[in-house]
Amino acid sequence: MKRVLLIIAVMMTASLAYSQKSTDNMNMDFDVSAYENIRIHNYNGNVTVNAKPGKTLSLKVKRTLTSGSGSELAKAKEEVYLDTTVIDGEFIVFMVAPQKFFKVDDEGNSYYNGPSWNNWSKGNIKEYGVEYEFEIEATIPPEKNLYAATHRKDVDVIGIQGKTTVKTHHGSVKAKTGAEEVIAKSHHGDVTVEHTGNNVTSGVYKTHHGDIRTTFPSLNAVASMDSHHGDFYIDYDYEFVAQKVSIIEDGRKTKYKYGGETNIKVGNGNGKLTYRTHHGDTYITKN
Repeated sequence: MKRVLLIIAVMMTASLAYSQKSTDNMNMDFDVSAYENIRIHNYNGNVTVNAKPGKTLSLKVKRTLTSGSGSELAKAKEEVYLDTTVIDGEFIVFMVAPQKFFKVDDEGNSYYNGPSWNNWSKGNIKEYGVEYEFEIEATIPPEKNLYAATHRKDVDVIGIQGKTTVKTHHGSVKAKTGAEEVIAKSHHGDVTVEHTGNNVTSGVYKTHHGDIRTTFPSLNAVASMDSHHGDFYIDYDYEFVAQKVSIIEDGRKTKYKYGGETNIKVGNGNGKLTYRTHHGDTYITKN
C-alpha cells in the first residue's frame, strides 16, 4: 500500500510541474471604415466572427499560456500576443510568438512559418516551452470581405455579405453567408456552408477527412465533385456535364487524360462550385 501511495504522489508532483497556467482576457476595437478586406488569422484556438452594422472591428480575446516553468510563463506573457497590421489595404489580425512569422503569399493565402517549423509541426512550440492558445470572438461590418482562419480548432462565421473565406487544418469550418464568392477549407473536419443569397458565382469547398454540406435558397451553377471514399447527394434537379479531356502530344503519340470528378449542371449553370473530399460525403441541399 505504501508503495502505491508513493507512486501516486510522484505522479501528482509531475503533473503539477507542468500545469502552470495563465489566462487573461482582452477587448479591442478598431475603426475599419477605410478597409474593404479584413483578415483574422489565429494559430491555436477557435475563431468566431459575427456581422454587426457599423464601422468597427471588435475583438474579444481569451489568451491561455501553459508551461512547466514560471519564468518561461512570465516571459511568454510579453512575447506571445495578438497584433494588427495593414498589408495592401487589408486590415489584419495575427498572432506573434518567438520564431513565428506571419506571411501572406502572392495568391492571398496566409500562414505561419519559421526557421525550425511550419504549420504542420509543433516542434517550435515544444522548444519554446510554452503552449499558447487564443480564443477569438469578433464582430465586423457585414459588407466587408473576410478571411478567417486558424490551424487548430474551429472557425465559425455568420452574417458576412462580402467575399467569405474560412479555413482550418485540425478542426471544422462553418459559414452562414450571403457572399457571392466563398472559399471553405479544412483537412481534419467537416465543411458546412449555408448560403443565404441567390447569386453564388463561385464556391470552393474542400476537406480531406470530413463531410461537405452546402445549402442554397436557389441554385444556378455547374458543380464539380470529387471524392475517393464518399457519395454525392443533391436536392436540386440536375443534368450531367461531360468531363474535361486534356490532350497531351509528345511527338510520337497522343494521350487523352480524363478528369476524375463528376460534373453536373443545376439551373442555368452560371455559377461555378468545386467540391473536393477524400474520406467524406458531399451534400447540396435546399435551405
